[in-house]
Amino acid sequence: MSTIEIVKIRVFDHVTERDFIEANQQVCAFANTQPGFKQRLLSKSDAEHEWIVIAEWESERAAKQAKAAFAQSPQCDALKTMMDPSKSQVFYSDIVLKVPAQES
Repeated sequence: MSTIEIVKIRVFDHVTERDFIEANQQVCAFANTQPGFKQRLLSKSDAEHEWIVIAEWESERAAKQAKAAFAQSPQCDALKTMMDPSKSQVFYSDIVLKVPAQES
């Protein structure tokens, strides 16, 4: 199966929702170039200035390699300047069951 990467992001107070979503579009373009990338979801948390990213990767190794590449990528700079690293967290977990929606 695959691995999911769950990233809880706390953005700085001055960051607008629109700007954060636009910066995430650049990160999605970057992610699409990374080996093992499958999909990426962005959701807004109920907590103020908090977002959740869920990305699916072929393996935890692929996810961690992409995380290292993200840190070095100028394409991701806009997003990196919006995040409060002291309040952001990353988790990895192997998918053990995946059930696609049934078509009606």
